[in-house]
Amino acid sequence: MMLQISILIILVYASSIKGIDQCYGESVTGLYLATNEKKDDVCFAWFNFINGSHLNETEDKMIAQFIKEKIGDPNNKEVERARQWLRWQNDDDIVYLVSSYQKACIGVVPGLTAKTFWNDENWAWVKEFESNYEIIKKELMVMVNENRFIPNRIGDQDEKYNTANDGLGKNFHDVGKWNIFYIMYPGGLFDENQQKVPETTKILQKVLPDQQGHALFSAMSPNSYIRPHNGQDTKRLRVMFPIIGADGGAKMRVGEDWVYFQNGKISIFDDSFEHEVWHDGPNTRILLIADIWHPDLSKDEQWFFTTIENAEQKFILEQLRKKEDTKLSSSTQVLEAVKNLPPDEGWWVQNNQSSQFCDENLKETPQCKKEL
Repeated sequence: MMLQISILIILVYASSIKGIDQCYGESVTGLYLATNEKKDDVCFAWFNFINGSHLNETEDKMIAQFIKEKIGDPNNKEVERARQWLRWQNDDDIVYLVSSYQKACIGVVPGLTAKTFWNDENWAWVKEFESNYEIIKKELMVMVNENRFIPNRIGDQDEKYNTANDGLGKNFHDVGKWNIFYIMYPGGLFDENQQKVPETTKILQKVLPDQQGHALFSAMSPNSYIRPHNGQDTKRLRVMFPIIGADGGAKMRVGEDWVYFQNGKISIFDDSFEHEVWHDGPNTRILLIADIWHPDLSKDEQWFFTTIENAEQKFILEQLRKKEDTKLSSSTQVLEAVKNLPPDEGWWVQNNQSSQFCDENLKETPQCKKEL
């Protein structure tokens, strides 16, 4: 209990952002490690962490209150994962073991159940979501016909990936073409796209439990490959819903386990585990991808992490729009730069032939009438 109370004291003072001197008053005597050197290290870590979260004044007060009333209560087990995460973030002496396939994940939350696939949970919402397959497919195909997809890029911070030909970020894949259509993105970067696919948006919001605010259509052309990589944290599970082109040739390895995608069948995995993706089929493969909160996280913890992460995303976008940070170091910055680009040339392939596809759902659209 002394450990948790001591951490609470540091958190409350640091989160007020009134100055690092606040860490040295009488209230912090009795830290769990009494050496001044240790006290200094932890105090500075908390101060830098809270300031680095880019919380506005209202968010700062809300987080401070949350820490005081919930994190600081050792009997409140509903926020135990957040409590352990805060300790791990700010005390280098705290060590947690993870799977060898998660070691490259930078955002581990201690205490969460860790397994590659979650399809054995028998969640009732899965069947309901799958029953909306035709509705989602119809809206997707309109976006395909209207060329609404954009190239998928990541920030320049990762040196192991190749810089895109136009210099805007880096290609996340090694072979083939990978294009995306965002529906939801933290910070609201692609909110206007929700009006283009209203039924899909409604399904994501009403059917998907604990939606994390991140959803997109992901298109891979034939003979594409994405090298092994890890997601950024363990707080989420990723829902993969193949819509078209997945049958025969679309597969993914997660840790030591495999999934072979089928159109209309959901797969759920923890993308903090190392994973890689192949698409060897004859047609462009498109999945609807959406993130949900890890089921071990309470509603309070979901709110806590959402508040911190959204503040960071909003700060990045504000700097971009003020032209105060022109470097494309983060994926958010790259996506802002490429959001109005057309998809990669030849991204849409049917029977190994690049073409515009006009099916029964699209015959009345302007572009299809023009081609027909």
